[in-house]
Amino acid sequence: MTPVALVAGQQYAVTLLMKEGGGGDYSMVAWRRAGDTTPASQLQPISSAFLETYADPGLYTVTITQQPADVTSGANTKATFSVAATVNPAIPLAYQWQKNNVDIIGANASSYTTPFLTPTDSATYHCLVRAPGKEVPSANAALTVSADNIPPTLSYVYSTDTTKIIAVFSEPVQPSAGNFTVNQGVSVSSAVADPTDPSTLSLTTSAMTPGTLYNLTATGVKDLANNVLSPNPTIKAVLSQVYDPATAQQPLKVLQTSGMKPLGSLTVRGFTGRIAHVPGGPTDNSNARAEAELNSNGSSWTWNGTTYGASDIIPENYTWTGVINFDNDGDNPGRIPGDTQFPNVTAGGMDGVAMDITTYLELHTGIYRLGINSDDGFGAYESPSLIPADPQAQALGVVDLGRGAADTQPGSIFDFLVTQDGLYPFRVIWEEGTGGMNIEWWQKTLDCADATDVTCYTLINDTANNPAAIKAFQPPGVVAGPTISVTLTGNTLNVSWAPTGGHLESAPALLGTSTVWSPAGSANPTQITIPVSGNLFIRVASP
Repeated sequence: MTPVALVAGQQYAVTLLMKEGGGGDYSMVAWRRAGDTTPASQLQPISSAFLETYADPGLYTVTITQQPADVTSGANTKATFSVAATVNPAIPLAYQWQKNNVDIIGANASSYTTPFLTPTDSATYHCLVRAPGKEVPSANAALTVSADNIPPTLSYVYSTDTTKIIAVFSEPVQPSAGNFTVNQGVSVSSAVADPTDPSTLSLTTSAMTPGTLYNLTATGVKDLANNVLSPNPTIKAVLSQVYDPATAQQPLKVLQTSGMKPLGSLTVRGFTGRIAHVPGGPTDNSNARAEAELNSNGSSWTWNGTTYGASDIIPENYTWTGVINFDNDGDNPGRIPGDTQFPNVTAGGMDGVAMDITTYLELHTGIYRLGINSDDGFGAYESPSLIPADPQAQALGVVDLGRGAADTQPGSIFDFLVTQDGLYPFRVIWEEGTGGMNIEWWQKTLDCADATDVTCYTLINDTANNPAAIKAFQPPGVVAGPTISVTLTGNTLNVSWAPTGGHLESAPALLGTSTVWSPAGSANPTQITIPVSGNLFIRVASP
């Protein structure tokens, strides 16, 4: 294809024509500079900061519900401004923050955090909140920069090589190798500040043993105002690893500890989750659609102005004690074979299915690389409360589009740092639009040289095949449901379940909360005659 030459400052119209036949589907327009060799499949969509569209200015009403507040912050710290707004009819809003009425490049979220401040950075900030055809400015918020009298703290440390430790502080500090020591006979020969982030120091050490846990001690470190480290000294554990950020799909993130539980505090292995499907319902490849469908709780619900009926899979809690490696066609899509059928989903395909998964992962100090191969999109979050719209949730990996079974789009594989041993809360939401459907959740080795090498991947909680696999634990308070086993003899179903107790019920159709369940037998096993026509659904009910 002949490259299209664009002239700086000139506006261009872009038309995207997408045709879909069957299976997964999505479309995207991206760009790259001449000479950029990034594969097309790994490019991000063109940012909204570069796009405009024609729209009716009277179509949307934007209301700012929370104005940004004035902030006083010390030099060498950062300041954060936030705005909240609603729009009617509901669509995603766009944001553009300004400093002294000048756009801040890249400040396009509902909150904005400044770089490290200097005494000359006092200014006014406000946000332009946008919907198609509408732009509403927030009130101005004043930033006042005061003198720096706050001591620095050592936030976290990690290694990127057997002779390299990265130390991240709360603010820019003065680098000096003499302020650092490592136990087990390892020496520190130099400390260099990151030229793009002076709060980060790169420490060169003598050789460390890969996979060994060391203690880094920082003593007497000073910030740019000569405030001394607090507490002084500070000791942090660091696992010697080989980690190349260039191999990552996105920047390294740091897990929060606010929702962490102590090791050993949970004992039931596996995952919990919900599944929903609405016959004739929407099939948008959208995490927001999946959330709305799941949160309907078996009742009618509204999406994009249309009211839909109840899910024919009541979105109650399910439990999985094994791994997350589901598909619906039996053809083992994704990286790792051995897929199983999606729970309570008809084999062969259902469109517009939504699912969420909650669990606590047993993690130890160090860097992890996790990934999700899916058809279609998903969102993976560290979520302290394990609920939808968790205000403390940290997005780790998000692919909010339709695709076949894949993990190459940015966000599919995500790296994070664990600074303290513990059980960390994770929530994954997944949606299927039309066609095929699968999801598998795995850990990938940091030094994997060949992405097609299946030995690079280990399913989460698959300690049966790999004792080193990350262990998953069901959230507390969840009671595992019974496991039903069915065999067919002629037109008779032989149904048994474990653990024992309860009784069997059947229904000819699933109608959400209106489903009529009838007693089908209390003996275990129970025999049920298959009806000549129609459907038959069974469940085990409590005594």
